Amino acid sequence: MQVSYSKNHIGYLFKQLDSLNTSLVELLTQVSQQGRKKEDLERRAEQLDKRNEDLHQLVAELQHQMVAGMKDREKFNERLNLLEQKNEDAVFFKAGGLSLTEVMDDIMPFLQRQSQRIDELFAEVEMQQNQLHKRDTLIKRLREKVGASYSL
Repeated sequence: MQVSYSKNHIGYLFKQLDSLNTSLVELLTQVSQQGRKKEDLERRAEQLDKRNEDLHQLVAELQHQMVAGMKDREKFNERLNLLEQKNEDAVFFKAGGLSLTEVMDDIMPFLQRQSQRIDELFAEVEMQQNQLHKRDTLIKRLREKVGASYSL
């Protein structure tokens, strides 16, 4: 009877050990998968960081171009004012010269195109800044996921 009990007890213990072994293998598999997922997320976060840097550089370049365009616009406006003044003087002193309205009719399409281009640059910079904000948010989320999965 004692031998039968011990034999049954040993069989029961082996079953529990086998069950624990199976559970341990499953846990080790899950840990391995989590490690690979963490590495993938870290790699993705690095790629997004790189893209984020590239976007920052692009936005900086666009802002630089926008500033240069604004300076060009200011120079153009100064020259235009000077031309307007010279034209008014010429019309006033010279009979048969171009009127101010004729000069303005010739110049206005160019001014409108220049103004439109500056507005387009502003819109492009705003779009780039929005994309940059979205990527920053995505990177932050990925980092939080990496941190959360790492703690598991």
